[in-house]
Amino acid sequence: MLSVAQKTPPMTLLRALLLATCLLPALRAEDSPWAPLFARLQANTPLLSTFTEARHYPFRLVPLTLTGELRFAPAHGLSLRYLTPEPFTLLVDDAGLLMRDDRGRERTAPPDHRAQATAHALLHLMHFDLAALQQTFDLAGDPAADPWTLQLTPRDPALTETLGTLTVTGHADRVSTIVMTKSPRQFIEITVTSATPRATFSADDLARYFR
Repeated sequence: MLSVAQKTPPMTLLRALLLATCLLPALRAEDSPWAPLFARLQANTPLLSTFTEARHYPFRLVPLTLTGELRFAPAHGLSLRYLTPEPFTLLVDDAGLLMRDDRGRERTAPPDHRAQATAHALLHLMHFDLAALQQTFDLAGDPAADPWTLQLTPRDPALTETLGTLTVTGHADRVSTIVMTKSPRQFIEITVTSATPRATFSADDLARYFR
């Protein structure tokens, strides 16, 4: 005599397993231990800050150092206005990546999967959108520590290739550093030198620093 399991077609069993998996309680963003910290960081936007960026390469004995201004307006995106050694602006928004030189000439990144994924990941980070980040990265660190450290490891190998692993450190409700690491000898370290939370951008600012 056949058992119930033997009478049940394999496809039915597979569907039952998939249904059971979907019904398992998932960790919602609001239930995450990172939720309180992300809420405090979100409260600081829009954001204006100055920064120093050190680009480490295997073929350079000393890092290439750049300085500039960071502007983040949730409705417009991220604007990095580099001042030294050469002035230019890098824009990251829903349309992708765009570089604008000091003469106003613009160059956009290729509209491929990697460029778009990088732009979206950076925007999710600046928004401190925990739900979106949890879909793209594995999160590690201690949100209750002071200073705190958040490490984001991309689940997509293509994103790892273009962006690397992200490590964000900070104190209380302020970000101190953002490090994008592709290898021990190739990484970019951005240090926030001063910050103005809940900044106000005029119409002229939006036209000049965003698109």
